[in-house]
Amino acid sequence: APGAPPPPLPLEEVHADARLALVLRPKEQAEWLVKVCQVGGWFGLQGAPESIREDRDVMRSAVQWNGMALQFAANCLRGDLEIVLAAVQQEGNALQFAAEPLRSDGQVVRTALRRCPDAIKHLRASAGLKELGFDVEELDGLGLNVRLLRGAGFGARQLKDVGFKFCQLRRAGFSAGELKEAGFELAQLAGVDVGFNPRQLKAAGFNAEQLKAAGLDAAQLRSAGFNARQLKDVGFELAQLSGAGFGAGQLRTAGFDLQQLVTCGFGPRKLREAGYSAERLRSVGFDSAQLRSAGFHAWRLRAVGFDLAHLRSAGFDAGQLKVAGFGPGELADSGFGPEQLREAGFSAAQLRCAGVQPAPLMSAGFDADLVAVRCVELRDAGFTFGVLKAAGHDSSSGAHP
Repeated sequence: APGAPPPPLPLEEVHADARLALVLRPKEQAEWLVKVCQVGGWFGLQGAPESIREDRDVMRSAVQWNGMALQFAANCLRGDLEIVLAAVQQEGNALQFAAEPLRSDGQVVRTALRRCPDAIKHLRASAGLKELGFDVEELDGLGLNVRLLRGAGFGARQLKDVGFKFCQLRRAGFSAGELKEAGFELAQLAGVDVGFNPRQLKAAGFNAEQLKAAGLDAAQLRSAGFNARQLKDVGFELAQLSGAGFGAGQLRTAGFDLQQLVTCGFGPRKLREAGYSAERLRSVGFDSAQLRSAGFHAWRLRAVGFDLAHLRSAGFDAGQLKVAGFGPGELADSGFGPEQLREAGFSAAQLRCAGVQPAPLMSAGFDADLVAVRCVELRDAGFTFGVLKAAGHDSSSGAHP
């Protein structure tokens, strides 16, 4: 494979001068010089004594055969430019084992990246691509696109500084907040072809006023999470806020008054749900029928000043008006018949006191032929046998005095 070391030679095939050089070295050093040049031999350095891991000749030979041997070098050699360059030239990912200063050295980094672009992830975190002299063209030539650089931990600001464009950074997946921090303007972030929604722009730190100035409407800002008060404060009108979907209660909380809400078109039911009382709603012109349709009970409307005629015309029945406190006489006078009053729960005695005559009462269901006990009810209400007989009942009705 390109960059791989040649296969090691058996010691007996080593040139005589080389063997002599080994003989002239200390025995331990010579043994390690041979060992690290064998297949997999460099891995044995993890158990080597410190003196060997500090030995420049041994470690230079080891990293020339396999750059990853740099991980076993003593700290002093991991900061040695010659040793580190030899290591990353053989294996770019050996950059991760270099001392911190060399992980941001331009020569070392470029050598590593030419060998293995993926080694970019081992660049010292604080090292800036711009400070190392990189530009977009060089990075592209090394096979480093913006998505790979983002994955390696480089921020939008760093990538912008070396020349990457807004569209490239957006496609790489940077958020609205990251691009804002990188110095891009709201006009760019809010562009229709960019894809950031109002909620993302709000999360990036833009306020309602800025987003409104960028052309976002009330509905978009509502979807971003701004409330009616915030949008009112930056200049949106009631009609715009209503059209954006804010309810009467939200608009009331935002500071709009009842008359404004009525003018805007909110009906009594929505206004009741917003917390307005029957009294307040009557004061702005809603009639009893409208307030009944909004869900107010007859007793509530009576309490705010509507009379029986208005309540009856609004559609309340005798039972509802009875609950509101109207008596049988008032209800009879307003036009309710005996049958309606009976269904409302009034007794024969109550209706007699209200002036209702027997014949209408019997036709309303107090007829003893229908329910015998009701004739007794009529008698108990004070009607005499003669009156009942005149109304059409005989003694078989059970209405004897």
